Amino acid sequence: ALSVSTGKSKFGIPCPAEGDERNKLITEILKRDWITGLHVHTGSGGYGLKQLCHGVRVAVDLCLELNKLSGKKKISILDIGGGLSVNYKSNEISPTFYEYSAELQRVTPELFDKNMFDYVITEFGAALHAKFAWFASRVEYTKSYDGGRIALIHAGSDLFLRACYCPGTFVNHRIFAYNEDGTELEASESRPNLPHDIAGPLCFAGDVVAHDVKLPELVPNDIIVIADAGANSFSLKTTHCSRPAPPVYGYTTDNDGKISFVTLKQKQEIKNVLGLWES
Repeated sequence: ALSVSTGKSKFGIPCPAEGDERNKLITEILKRDWITGLHVHTGSGGYGLKQLCHGVRVAVDLCLELNKLSGKKKISILDIGGGLSVNYKSNEISPTFYEYSAELQRVTPELFDKNMFDYVITEFGAALHAKFAWFASRVEYTKSYDGGRIALIHAGSDLFLRACYCPGTFVNHRIFAYNEDGTELEASESRPNLPHDIAGPLCFAGDVVAHDVKLPELVPNDIIVIADAGANSFSLKTTHCSRPAPPVYGYTTDNDGKISFVTLKQKQEIKNVLGLWES
């Protein structure tokens, strides 16, 4: 998990349960009339509901203490951040927002008391957007290694930073394979299931989106689909190796199963990429 709530975090101010540091924090807040809200953010994904709700409980307790000491509703706004996990293992949304809400109501009922806070703010990111998109690329070329294959596609750490730079963490995209005509690729005697590394086009060894994925033996022009690509992908795109941003398409399916596509964003033109380096 990418915690932003450790003792060495660059974010925010630690809030110990007791002691001089807590007393100093409370004193400094009370001295500033313009402080009317608090913000807590435990981490960016990879956390369970118990951890997230504990962070909110700590913040609510601080709000209650500040309001009691000030003799008024000094803290009327609470931002509980985001951090709700994404299930990268299947299409199932887990945990759900309903489950999170139920756990918050159990742990911090004050959060739902309209007399306690005027505003409660959330900052959901990946939990809202990850499953709304998938990424597709043709296989450019393949190579063998002992017992497996490496398939090079047209995206890597330029779009999937967390998967490439933090392998083995909570970001493990599901990978699907299709023939060049779009039909599902199935294992056969001539193309058995083999472990594959799905690698990108950038010039460093860590440019691997997924490791040891069991797929039918891939060949150039096959299509690789990376699931749950709607968050922390396009928004984190880098200019490493001057890679242009890919196009983005939306689609709908009518009652007869007909799929209609619309262009949401054009592919970035080379002149715009080169323009990044102009003086």
